[in-house]
Amino acid sequence: MSMDPEDVPEMTAEVAVELVQLFDQAGIDVILDGGWGVDALLGEQTRSHADLDIVIAYQDIPSLRKLLESKGYTDMPRPDTRLINFVMGDKLGHLVDIHTYTLDRLNHPEQGLDYPLASLNGMGTILGNPVRCIDL
Repeated sequence: MSMDPEDVPEMTAEVAVELVQLFDQAGIDVILDGGWGVDALLGEQTRSHADLDIVIAYQDIPSLRKLLESKGYTDMPRPDTRLINFVMGDKLGHLVDIHTYTLDRLNHPEQGLDYPLASLNGMGTILGNPVRCIDL
């Protein structure tokens, strides 16, 4: 049995921007990765997205969890769920796929996902709103 495409939840550009602004207002430094990260670099949406992939410093997990929980998000366990990589979703089907990193004393990523330091400085836009994104 196939699902009607209209029934599949989507992370729209508007919701992605709202979430990025929410994180920014809370002082949580977020870098977009995945589909929205690529589209932000391109400056336009090229396809629909099921989630918003974000990269944050590991130390920001408690603040991020508290913020998302206050907006109705809960853990969405998956086979690849780990302390450094997990998904939270709300009742509307919006998913945030969280990836983390830890910097060493020289500010190089040492734990979590192994992002090259330079890749953490990409800039892009979603609906004309500037966002940070992974730039490999």
